[in-house]
Amino acid sequence: ELDVDAGSNSNIVTVAGGIGAANKGSGVGSVSWNDVDNTAKVNIKHSVVKAQNTEATAENNAQIVSVTGQISGGKDAAIGAALGYVGLDNSTEANISNTTFDKRADEETDGITVKADAQNRSDSYNIGAGVSAAGKAAVNGTVVVTQTHGTAGAVMDKVTINDAKSVTANALDDTDILSVIGTVTISGKAAVGAGVAYTEIGDVSTNPDNGQYVTAEIKNNSTINTDGADSKVDVKAKDEARVINVAVGVGGAANAAVQGASATTLINKTTSAEIADTKIDEKGGTSAKVTVDAQNDSEITSSADVAAAAASGAGVGAGIAVNRI
Repeated sequence: ELDVDAGSNSNIVTVAGGIGAANKGSGVGSVSWNDVDNTAKVNIKHSVVKAQNTEATAENNAQIVSVTGQISGGKDAAIGAALGYVGLDNSTEANISNTTFDKRADEETDGITVKADAQNRSDSYNIGAGVSAAGKAAVNGTVVVTQTHGTAGAVMDKVTINDAKSVTANALDDTDILSVIGTVTISGKAAVGAGVAYTEIGDVSTNPDNGQYVTAEIKNNSTINTDGADSKVDVKAKDEARVINVAVGVGGAANAAVQGASATTLINKTTSAEIADTKIDEKGGTSAKVTVDAQNDSEITSSADVAAAAASGAGVGAGIAVNRI
C-alpha cells in the first residue's frame, strides 16, 4: 500500500478594539488584519508502482476569526472607525503523472485501487462593529473585507493503470464565509454612519482565468484497464461555497441623520471534471462503470439594512446588497 499525504492546518483568532471618550471630542480607530497563504501539494511522478492500493491526498484546513470594534463618545464630537481584513489563499493539489500501476500476478485475484484526492476547506468569520455618540456631531464607519483565492485540483496525467478495481480523481472546495458589520451613530445634532461588508472569492473580474478553480481530471494519453464489470472510474469535482454577508446601520439625531450600509459578494470560480485523451478498457470485454461529475452548489445570503431618524430635520438611509456568481 502506498499513501502520500500533504496537509496544512491553520487556526487564527484576532481581536482589535478601541474605546475613546472626551469632554469635547474623541476619535477612535481599530484594525484587524489577517493575510494567510497555505499550500498542500502531493506529487507521484515518473514511477512504477506495484502496490495494491495507492492514494495521493492533499488537504487544506483553515479557520480565521477576526473581530474588530470601537466605541467613541464626546460632549461635542465623536469619530470612530473600524476595519477588519481577511485574506486567504489556499493551494491544494494531488497530482499523479507519468506513472505506471501494475500488480498482476498469477495468485492475484483482486484489482488495484488508485486515488487522487484534493480537499480545500476554509472557514472565515469577519465581524466588525462600531458605536459613536456625541452631543453635536457623530461620525462612524465600519468596514470588513474578506478575499479568498485558491485551487483544489486532483489530476492524473499520462498514467497507465492495469487490473484496476477502482480509479478516482476527486476535488472538493468547501468554503464558508460569514461577514457581518453593525454601526450605531447617535448625536444631539448631526449623525453620519456607514458600514460595508465585502466578500470576494476568486477575483473581482469575471475572467475565469483569474478566478478560483476546482478540477478533477484524467488526461493526456492515459490508459486504464480494469478487472471486470464491478470496476469503476470516478472523476468528480464539487464546489460548496457558502457566503453570508450582512450589513446593518442605525443612525439617530435631533437635526440630521444619514446612514448607509452595503453588502457585496463577488464569486468567480470554475468547477470542472474531465476525462480527455484516455483509453479505458480499450481491448473490449466487460467494461467498467465510468462517472464524470462536476457540481457547483454555491450559496449567497446578503442583507443590507438601515434605519435613520431625525427629531426635527431629515433622516436619510440607504442599504445596498450586490451578489454576483
